Amino acid sequence: MITSILVGLLYLAELSVILPLHLIVLMILLREKEFNGLIAYRIMTQMSVCECVQMIGYLLGCIMSLCQSTIHPYVGMIGGCILNAGWTGVVLFVFLLTLNRFIVFSEVKLRAAAQKTLFNVLFSVTWMVCCSVFGIHLIPRFNQEYALSKNTYWFVDKVAATVVSYGEYVFIFVTLTTTLALCLCTVVIIIIKRNLFSEKFKIASGEIKLFVQAFIIFAYMTAIRCVWQYLGPLLSGDFAFTALGMATIAVDGINPLLYIILNRSIRSHFMRMFGFQKTTVVELSSNNKTNNSQ
Repeated sequence: MITSILVGLLYLAELSVILPLHLIVLMILLREKEFNGLIAYRIMTQMSVCECVQMIGYLLGCIMSLCQSTIHPYVGMIGGCILNAGWTGVVLFVFLLTLNRFIVFSEVKLRAAAQKTLFNVLFSVTWMVCCSVFGIHLIPRFNQEYALSKNTYWFVDKVAATVVSYGEYVFIFVTLTTTLALCLCTVVIIIIKRNLFSEKFKIASGEIKLFVQAFIIFAYMTAIRCVWQYLGPLLSGDFAFTALGMATIAVDGINPLLYIILNRSIRSHFMRMFGFQKTTVVELSSNNKTNNSQ
């Protein structure tokens, strides 16, 4: 049980860094007008909201580990519902961001109004899927509980879990595979256009950074998902589950961290919020000073 408390503290420490970071970046994206009209930032904003909601499930797990008790069956059940719905949502939002990057770099002839309508529909579908996954895991046979021995969520009914987990696995696998295909197509398009139309095809660094951000999130999330799917049932020991649990929580921290590292505008807003403002010192030459005095 001492290990359970320690794991709870480690999870809590990680969340206490990731969640405030998420909220700060989310506040910047919502408050600053320069980000409001761009579809890519709308996708990232909704992904951040999804990840913040998902962290509620992790927080409930922390509380149960610290209390060395599942407290009430509904606590673990709700936490499991939130986590599964959150995973599905994040995977879909990464796909939408990659789709947006593909449209931008392939220069698909799509009017701004049509593109806005398309992604509004996709946003609605994504949230509907998340709500459906949440509802499915409310069904008793498909519930999850928090296993204190592993400090992670686990299915209650192993037979029913096989059906549900396989269905979720197929859905997420297809989505991630499609995302990978879009990433590869986008890279091929960039290479071809840079070689054949080097003078006309100009790429803004911000567009490239958003694509890099989407790919990093996709790659890390896919790696974690594969470990849970193929190695999770084989893991044993507190250290292995704790390390994997912390690595899984870190999925939600990649998005805001990459925003601050890769996006100069968001980074400047972030630094300004904490009082770190860049100042420019202009040195005048003696000739300029003389001319100005005259």
